[in-house]
Amino acid sequence: MIRKNGGPYRLGEHLTRLEILAYATALRFNFVYVQRFKCNLGTIRGDYPVVHEWLKNLYHNVYGFKQTTDFKHIKENVSSICANRGSSMVLKFCDST
Repeated sequence: MIRKNGGPYRLGEHLTRLEILAYATALRFNFVYVQRFKCNLGTIRGDYPVVHEWLKNLYHNVYGFKQTTDFKHIKENVSSICANRGSSMVLKFCDST
């Protein structure tokens, strides 16, 4: 989608609300969905190079993304929530649909 629309953003040359909303989810992908919940076979850095480049561009080149991203908080917050709820959190999450 990024390349098809002329990038560097998902819908083309201009930053949109989509970038802001998708950034938070994509950023947590490796920490939460891959490592903690084992929901995917690959990581963004290793298996999704276009998404990885998109994230790097936002983080390093667009003011506001780097300034509001706290990797330590993401890791610690997810780990503490999961530790308090145990492995049943995965079942509750999956069964709630």
